[in-house]
Amino acid sequence: LSLDSTALTRQGLQASFFDPAFATDAMVTRYVSLARAPGHRQILFQIINDFANRPMASPVRMAAITLPVLVMQGDSDNLVSPEGGRLFAEHLPDARLKWYENVGHIPQEEIAEQSAADLKAFLQEVWPPLDAPLTGEAAPAPESEDLLEMESP
Repeated sequence: LSLDSTALTRQGLQASFFDPAFATDAMVTRYVSLARAPGHRQILFQIINDFANRPMASPVRMAAITLPVLVMQGDSDNLVSPEGGRLFAEHLPDARLKWYENVGHIPQEEIAEQSAADLKAFLQEVWPPLDAPLTGEAAPAPESEDLLEMESP
């Protein structure tokens, strides 16, 4: 049994953009195809079924995240309110908030070039290339065990 999720995907994408027309047929087809990747459906069901048991973000939990974080927030985001994005960045000790006017929930789609440039600049700021001379106090790349500790509740 295969369910056609095209209409639901289109509706979700349209709700995610400042301009719903940005959700073209080609984009909808791409997202539907990506949703058919092995394991995707099981992961979604797991997220939905376990939602009530997931530890939610709180100022205390967020304060423990010491890695540099770039929060990219659209002012027209219908899924994460602009105020929520601002609070998220405020409670992370080393966060930078990048604010986008007339952008919804998916800046990497709506303003792909701008958001990619902003991400690149952020990464170059916090983790310079390995062959670049170190200047100032750049944050070191996390050790793999540090990542494991962060992911544990």
